[in-house]
Amino acid sequence: MVLPQRCVLLLWILLIPVCILWAFMEPVLIALGQQEDLARDVQAFLRLLIIGAPGYIGFESLKKYLQCQGGSSPIEFTVVIESPTNEQNPGIMRASTIVLLLVSPINVGLNIGLVHYTSLGLYGSPIALSAVYWLAFILLGVVTYLSPTHRRNGTWGVFNYELSFNGEAV
Repeated sequence: MVLPQRCVLLLWILLIPVCILWAFMEPVLIALGQQEDLARDVQAFLRLLIIGAPGYIGFESLKKYLQCQGGSSPIEFTVVIESPTNEQNPGIMRASTIVLLLVSPINVGLNIGLVHYTSLGLYGSPIALSAVYWLAFILLGVVTYLSPTHRRNGTWGVFNYELSFNGEAV
């Protein structure tokens, strides 16, 4: 029960050194022979993208968790995506695809809007991406919470810090 929670928490902890690297990327890129103006812009881009990185990790972790869910009940979300056969239930793994279909136009709109129609320019893109990453994570969390398959499987449970780091991997 605690493995998905442990995964998200550990990935968020491991994100800390990555964020430190991203925050100070300019000298690294210059040492690797990149132009100074490019290195400066990449560092600024990555600093803004740090805001969305936990949302991206959360979405990807939750997506992998959902791909492991299954059962013998009819496939969920059949209104949107029909299953070729009902022999093998993919659980609720299609939920992430549906969420991505919903947020993709938002991503395009935010990127175009923030990059071309604000003074942010290039820096509108990481802000848009960060917002979309968090939106995808939140939407997938809501879909997971509302999913009958998820409830029936009972594999998430209530968050428990002690079990996530000290308990057995149930």
